[in-house]
Amino acid sequence: PGGLISSGVQLLGGNITGTQPASVLNLNHSGTVSGWGSLNINTYLGTGGLIAGDPASDLYFNGNLTGSGTIQGVTVGGSIGIGEPLTNLLGDPLTVDRIVGSIIFHDVTVSPNTIFDFGIHGDAINDFDQLVITGPDRIDGVANIAFIEGFLPDVADTFQLITMGSQSNATGWFSEVIAPPNWQLDHTGLLYHTPEPGAALLALLGCMLLCCRRLKRPLRASRL
Repeated sequence: PGGLISSGVQLLGGNITGTQPASVLNLNHSGTVSGWGSLNINTYLGTGGLIAGDPASDLYFNGNLTGSGTIQGVTVGGSIGIGEPLTNLLGDPLTVDRIVGSIIFHDVTVSPNTIFDFGIHGDAINDFDQLVITGPDRIDGVANIAFIEGFLPDVADTFQLITMGSQSNATGWFSEVIAPPNWQLDHTGLLYHTPEPGAALLALLGCMLLCCRRLKRPLRASRL
């Protein structure tokens, strides 16, 4: 829990493992993590941390990853609470004091069991969490999206939660998206409002009734 203080960590096939439930690797204190091996510990990226795998080998992450920063050349599992502050790392990932963040993926493989938590505080660009995909990433897992801190969006609002970089050639997508009722995440990463099923059905029924009325109108006899 006291943290690891260093100027950077290079793994050469070993692993960093949390020996206690409260163990946290805080990149604000430990610096960049690079190399190959395994990170089996809850990790806080801070405001701009970096986890970089070795291009010739594999670096695996399995734990709770929070904060803002860059993940490069890593296979990730566990949960990703973008922007989550260190104090909330082991608690509910969508608590009221949660802060906004962004994480950049480059050459990242996402394991199927990975859970992404996106919190939306408002409709401005700096009011919601973002995932930026910049390389040959392979996306999977579950996207869990929530409006928090009492924010109630307008039906005309949209939120670009996932952004594809100009050099991105990512494959795959989330196997499941958990979003607020009547909100949908499309394959461009845009969250938008969809009409309530009842309202759409009523509109369709009204259109059908109007068409039927027009068809039932008697034809007027033409006069010579």
